[in-house]
Amino acid sequence: MQENVKNIHISGIGGDVFSIDISGKGNVIDKNIAIFEMVNLDSDMLKEIPSLYAETLKNFCQSLNEQLTRHNIQKPQISQIQESVNRLVKEIEGAEIDQEVNAQKSTSIKVRLINVARNTLRVLPMTAEMVTLFTLLAPFRRLIGVVTQSIIKHIQKEV
Repeated sequence: MQENVKNIHISGIGGDVFSIDISGKGNVIDKNIAIFEMVNLDSDMLKEIPSLYAETLKNFCQSLNEQLTRHNIQKPQISQIQESVNRLVKEIEGAEIDQEVNAQKSTSIKVRLINVARNTLRVLPMTAEMVTLFTLLAPFRRLIGVVTQSIIKHIQKEV
């Protein structure tokens, strides 16, 4: 690699290169690259909830991100989903797998889960993949007392 004051010359390297003032033989320059926003889980927040729910949410978000990317969903819609996922995680704090939560906490978790579903169904088409996506949240039945699929069917009528 040779470097001078104005630019960088790259040679003998495979792969795409993107930056300002880069030249070189055999590199792809000025390629159209799309960078997608993803729904992420805060690892510190996940430490505060039971591992079953943390793993459930990780799997859900991984599948959700695949669908968001596949359908080319942009940042504003993803931000709404991200916010609702964060609120759901925060609401689950203090819940235990082997203990029932009180009615108020259960209702609050259900509302947060409904918001995640509502924000997701506003931007993604209702497909078999969506049914599978929300099936991943089945362990939350212990906290909310209903099957997540019934929530999705109800929201689908709204959206």
